[in-house]
Amino acid sequence: MNRSIEINDRPSLWFAGLLWCFLVLLFADVNAAPGTAAPVIDQRDIAAPVAGDELSVFADSPTTLRILYHRKFRNTLGITETEQRLIEAYAVEHGLEPLWIEVDKPWQLLNYLLEDQGDIIVGQHEGLAAGIQGPVRMLEPWAVSMQQVVARQDSARINKIEDLAYRQLAIKRSSPAWNKVNALKDKFPGMDIVTIPESMSEKEILALVKTGQYALTVMDSLFLDGYLPEHPELAAVFNLTDKRQMSWFVRDSGEDLRQSLSTYLKKYLLALNLSDVSREDLPAMKEKKSIRLITYQSPTNLFYREGEIVGFEYELLNRFAKQYRMRVDLVLASSHEEMKTLLIEGKGDVIAASLPRRSLKAEALAHTIPYMYSAPVVVGRKADQRIVDIQDLEGRRVHLPAESPYRAYLENLRRWHGIEFQIIDAHDGMNTESTLFMVSQGMYDLTVVPSHQLKSEFERQIGLHAEFTLGEPESNVWVVRAADTKLLANLNEFIEREYKKNTYNNLYAQYIKSPRPQNGDSRLLARINSLSPYDREIQEAAERHDFDWRLIAAQMYKESQFNPHAVSPVGAEGLMQIMPATAEELGVKAPKDPAESIAAGVAYLGKLRDSFEESLLLEDRIWFSLAAYNAGPGRLEKVRKYTEELGLDPNRWFDNVESAMMN
Repeated sequence: MNRSIEINDRPSLWFAGLLWCFLVLLFADVNAAPGTAAPVIDQRDIAAPVAGDELSVFADSPTTLRILYHRKFRNTLGITETEQRLIEAYAVEHGLEPLWIEVDKPWQLLNYLLEDQGDIIVGQHEGLAAGIQGPVRMLEPWAVSMQQVVARQDSARINKIEDLAYRQLAIKRSSPAWNKVNALKDKFPGMDIVTIPESMSEKEILALVKTGQYALTVMDSLFLDGYLPEHPELAAVFNLTDKRQMSWFVRDSGEDLRQSLSTYLKKYLLALNLSDVSREDLPAMKEKKSIRLITYQSPTNLFYREGEIVGFEYELLNRFAKQYRMRVDLVLASSHEEMKTLLIEGKGDVIAASLPRRSLKAEALAHTIPYMYSAPVVVGRKADQRIVDIQDLEGRRVHLPAESPYRAYLENLRRWHGIEFQIIDAHDGMNTESTLFMVSQGMYDLTVVPSHQLKSEFERQIGLHAEFTLGEPESNVWVVRAADTKLLANLNEFIEREYKKNTYNNLYAQYIKSPRPQNGDSRLLARINSLSPYDREIQEAAERHDFDWRLIAAQMYKESQFNPHAVSPVGAEGLMQIMPATAEELGVKAPKDPAESIAAGVAYLGKLRDSFEESLLLEDRIWFSLAAYNAGPGRLEKVRKYTEELGLDPNRWFDNVESAMMN
């Protein structure tokens, strides 16, 4: 999934394609539209297996994940974009290169899998494995699919099979619903079936339905769920077939791959809502015993910790659901606007994401009474000059992740005050946590974070500073559809009863007021995954010397802007700008070779870090090593002595040695 790349002046960053690592939960609807390009090869071009039964996703050297598929939709790849992102996110997480292999006929999928010409089959439902014993294993379903009848919104009412009598219905012979439609023709003699040419794409067929050349057609829900929201003149009027579970298939003998994929699906599909579109009020939710929460991942909303989903918003709404014996199903969005769209379309029931009241307005929506208050806070780097009010934003860049509710707010401030500052979208796939990391490393200038999230977001960051508050605290609300009056009334009653009582206070203290440090298994479900053209080399070198690879990427960007041929005025060369004397000391023969430069630069950073007193905090040793890398170990030692003369602490970087070095 290649993206265009731009190189801008500091502090923006050249990205070489920002992929999703935990991203698979950033999209809320498992039935998104297809269309994203991916590397594809024809099965006949495969000369030999790449990764067979012996494939281990935990191998030292990353290998290839061969993905078998049969083109179903006439798009670039032939499967929905969501399924593509789901499997590619798995590959990225486990260091595998996804290789897409198209087969001519559906029945060939199992043959190629069993002949070790592929590792996994995608784009299929459980019917693929019918009658197969032993050698093939079907994994947990990742979605449901059905054949749906599509009509124009302005056509005569059609909502059941009997309404097909005396109607024209266009369908392909290859459609899974072909036999059922022909059986209906015998039942309804006046029904007219038009055979659609196999060469026509789904979009071409639906265009003919729009213009009236086809009265009705039948199509897969996996395609329609992504297509129809952008084409309101069409509607899926009823389901023609039963639901079928969409699953992946692997060889039973591929134990490592099977177990790894199963763990992946179990861990992440907790947050994928596979239910039907529904715009029903609380009584229907109680009958279904579920309420669908629309939100995004954050240390306050929800995140994954020690095998379970936790977080202030999730657990507070869960308490509401329990009083009606309902479960909370998660619908995770990747942007602020997407949350609104999902709610209006009926793909979720309530938005609980610490939203300021003014940030989500529409006639179709209603807000609860306030349950919390927070203010927008400008966040920058500790190392930069302090800014104290909105006037100091002149000429600055404010980067916002897609989930931020503050874009409109900042645009209004800029207009009202006549201050020229840029409001820039963070790169695709970046949430608040990863945006803050980019600020901490100087790759982004500033960002804005709700005040109640500061402590939890800063818990896993270093080098950040809360600059100033943009305005007075605003009320945070939950959002529902305006038509769901019973749900709104009951949520308001719940908030009024629970606000600042025991359960509320405990959750507030745990996730907002005094958040506990998050251990290695406490992770947000989306974060930076790709920062540079040399991520793999950086990660390998960083792991050898116990560095955060993202820190090395940031250092490399500052040194060379990822240009392997960069030469400084003083003669430093390559990605890591190694001086000739240092290169000779480290045995570097080709300083402009990316792999050699990275390996040597990180090794030198490790040597510098280990040269400082072990009594120093690891955080300070790392910052000292970065400073020594740039300025030289001798100068750093002089600055530490000068720091002591100033009455500051020579053993602490921020606000101490850092300040002395800037004098």
